[in-house]
Amino acid sequence: MKKSKKLIITVAGSLVTAVCLLAVTVLCIFAHIPESRSVNSSELSPTIINIGGVPISQQRLSEKYGVYTHENYENGKKTVTVFSDEQIKELKDRRNRGEWLCLNAEEAMYLINDTVSLFESFDTVIINTLDGSTKIYQTTVDQDEKATNIYNVMLFRLEAFHSGLSKKPISGLTNEMVLFMGMKNMKNPLIIEFEADNFYSYYYEKLNFNYTPICDGGVLMFYKGKVYFVNDISQRVRNQMLCIYGG
Repeated sequence: MKKSKKLIITVAGSLVTAVCLLAVTVLCIFAHIPESRSVNSSELSPTIINIGGVPISQQRLSEKYGVYTHENYENGKKTVTVFSDEQIKELKDRRNRGEWLCLNAEEAMYLINDTVSLFESFDTVIINTLDGSTKIYQTTVDQDEKATNIYNVMLFRLEAFHSGLSKKPISGLTNEMVLFMGMKNMKNPLIIEFEADNFYSYYYEKLNFNYTPICDGGVLMFYKGKVYFVNDISQRVRNQMLCIYGG
């Protein structure tokens, strides 16, 4: 892929109230908020947030996905583990049996926002990944490292719950991903990689070519430590790409 040009990150504000924010992150939502301004966390709704124009029911999705986070308190330290050994094995087995897992936009945005919250609430965040590894992240590190750790856990969580994605490196780095939420039926991995390349070229590089998306719906791109979101690629509107997380 071609080298990326500088992307102008638009920070936008909430249709409802807003979104949880770490000092080391930028969660961008719809309104005209200058990039340099932080959202006041005291103004946030505890039950409904809005990221990238997607309203998210915190309570309902917490009940659905909270079973995948396991808390432990020992010696005054708080640890959370995302996916038990049994849970990650079950998700892998479902894939191996041919099941096509699919998140919708609200679920994906919830997992992104909740990952930020985990790094605010716990001393250690552990995640078991689909490739069989266990990643351990300390939250009391410098801001740059913390931002990278949050990005990685976001990626690993979404990857576990969604099949329609490409992890072919975009920039040559290892932890990059393009996830198509509208891809609800099984596709050949090579086709998904090709579509990911087209998405990157059209929306990020802004190259001029006849882009015909393979599906409609939202797309998330994890790229160089930032997460970008397009609400509906079938509209093919380039300036709809938002940065919803930037470390």
